[in-house]
Amino acid sequence: MNLVIRLPDDLRERLLCFPALQVLVKSLREQLEKENEELEEDQWKDLKLHLIAHKNNIEVLNLAPFSAFYHELEDEDLKSVFTVHRAVKNMKIDLVDTFITFSKSFIDASIGKSLKAKNRIGFSISKNILFLNKKVTLLKGRHHSEQYFELARPILEKMPEELSRGYSRDLEPLTGDWRENPYNIVNLKANDDGEVEGSWEEFFSLIENEKFYLVCDGLPLERQKEALTRFIKKQSKKNTYDVFELENLIEFGKLAAYAQTFISYDSGLVHLAAYCGAHIHYLQKEGLDSTGPIHFLGDIRYFNLNEPFYRENNEIALHKIFDELIGFLDKKAKDREE
Repeated sequence: MNLVIRLPDDLRERLLCFPALQVLVKSLREQLEKENEELEEDQWKDLKLHLIAHKNNIEVLNLAPFSAFYHELEDEDLKSVFTVHRAVKNMKIDLVDTFITFSKSFIDASIGKSLKAKNRIGFSISKNILFLNKKVTLLKGRHHSEQYFELARPILEKMPEELSRGYSRDLEPLTGDWRENPYNIVNLKANDDGEVEGSWEEFFSLIENEKFYLVCDGLPLERQKEALTRFIKKQSKKNTYDVFELENLIEFGKLAAYAQTFISYDSGLVHLAAYCGAHIHYLQKEGLDSTGPIHFLGDIRYFNLNEPFYRENNEIALHKIFDELIGFLDKKAKDREE
């Protein structure tokens, strides 16, 4: 069985597809195994999964706990139905049984037609229906992972009752001594001048003997190392700091998976870390009821920065967040001593 899936381009949305994708692959393999029991060995069917995604952040597909073929799209490929048709033809994916678009794009919906897929599945929205022969109602107001889960319904003989949590493949730690020398990750904000904000300097001055990896996804990759290095020079010498450039999200996933905690404002990195099973302190400012990382294995402590408790003089009361983070790190240090 050749199954082709078009994944969204946005990192957060792409990751939100993973729980549904994981259930779909597992269920289809079980379905095929049952069918194979009634066939001769030379007639057995297997599942060949093809994932189509924009080349940006495509490496996160390698975190999935199943094998698949990956196909990249460029910006130029997505200009029109005609340009994407040419790109897909060059992928040389033959005899497609089912195409599913997890995207809401009209251009993406056309891919199934270009592939001559027998089943072409997607959300029943706008003109997309012109290219689909199995349409799924978009469940408005529901969590996005649950919306994607509904796209599995047309091809599964038995739909699972609920969406299970998504998790990455087993990841090797980046540092071999992570148990003896635990570390934390902080995703700092950038200001309008392209520098790292200084609002967390107080936090680093209030603790000691901690190891931090500092990231800043608000800065372009080529500026991250220089800006974070300048920031580190101003911090308390009672801790140790390292810059982690966000050049490869697989490497970041490995780092996050074995950290004591990952501290971040709203970012796709939160979803990535949660998918890798990380412990997270999530400083949530946006209303993320429908796009939050709730269907991943990560252990998340949420801070709703819109709550009055975390507001003072119409600004975020960072000192209250610092107090809790310091308490968390102190407890971890005491647990290691016992």
